[in-house]
Amino acid sequence: MSKVLVIDDDPIFRRLAQMILKKREITVCDADNAEDGITLIRQENPDAVFLDVAMPGTDGLEALALIRKDPEIAGTKVFFLTGAEEETVKQKAEELGAAGFISKPFTADMLYRALELG
Repeated sequence: MSKVLVIDDDPIFRRLAQMILKKREITVCDADNAEDGITLIRQENPDAVFLDVAMPGTDGLEALALIRKDPEIAGTKVFFLTGAEEETVKQKAEELGAAGFISKPFTADMLYRALELG
């Protein structure tokens, strides 16, 4: 992995993910909402995206649905960062083609493992 996009409305989680990923010399860009994140996917062509589920405006599930409908970015590897443990959320994300789930709070190993396996 050389470039990752982090989309999360919480600046603390975005910053933490950036610090962790940069230790492995991964380029990180970030957005605090889904709309800007989708724009960055088109502009930056990241190898993977870490996407928060619960955000104001367009939530993570809606964002993934929009990504999958856009032929230009439909193949983007998307992992959900979430504190939600609801089975319906996980089921919907899997139906939309999420590459995986990472529970908040996350560790460095959790992020690295997702990128290696995903």
